[in-house]
Amino acid sequence: MRIRLARWLATAAVLLNVVALYFIWTLLAGNGGARSNERSASRGVKPTAAERRRPSASDEDDAIVGNVTVVIRAFEQFDNDIANTVRSIASTYGGVRILIVSEAAPYPPLPLVNSSGESHLLRNVAAVRLAPSLGNPFDARNPLLQIRTPHVLFMPDSSRIHTKRTLSRMMRLLSQSSRQNPQVGIVAATFKAAPPVSCLRAHINSREWTIRYEAATLGSAGAEGDARRRYQCDLVRGKHAALVRTERLHEMTDPFIAPFPDAFYVQASALGLK
Repeated sequence: MRIRLARWLATAAVLLNVVALYFIWTLLAGNGGARSNERSASRGVKPTAAERRRPSASDEDDAIVGNVTVVIRAFEQFDNDIANTVRSIASTYGGVRILIVSEAAPYPPLPLVNSSGESHLLRNVAAVRLAPSLGNPFDARNPLLQIRTPHVLFMPDSSRIHTKRTLSRMMRLLSQSSRQNPQVGIVAATFKAAPPVSCLRAHINSREWTIRYEAATLGSAGAEGDARRRYQCDLVRGKHAALVRTERLHEMTDPFIAPFPDAFYVQASALGLK
């Protein structure tokens, strides 16, 4: 009787182990199938053509940082808002290169490096002094030698960047317009809170050393060519930002000479740029 009871107990234990193994195998197989279905479903979802073409915000930031150098040229030597202007630009585009160009070092000195936790914002900011001196060699005082991007954005003092879309639109407009008309080499953008700017035509007579300005006309209505020309200026007066290709600056005699930006636009007009 004892041997028979032991056999029954052993048989029952084996059956229980078999049943347990069956349920465990069924559970694992179900989870594996679910994961396989999830992988198949994820592989089956393909992005649309619009999603593939649409750049992400980080892609646009990288494109701007790698293609644009911001230059601040015109500001008062002893009364300026350069520090806050630089902070606004650097906080919007953290990796963008910023050059502060002036005849001499501004006074009081610009707080490019401080102890308020903003050093990471100002790591790509540099000051360029145009005036020659024993401690200011040629390479250090030539902004073109410090610009390594294909585009330059001239920003006025006391300006703020409130949205990243404006610069992205300026770059697209410059690319599209220059393909349609090679004379279009500069794109200007105004600021909402600033007074209206003036769009002027420049008539340069290099033989007589004279320049005559007149307001740009709107052109005749209904003519497609005139409709394009009405937005083209030889000179823009007023608070604005200007985007230009760096190669165009190399074609000028001295793109950073004062008075800026009037002298800059005169040189651009002499090259036939709009």
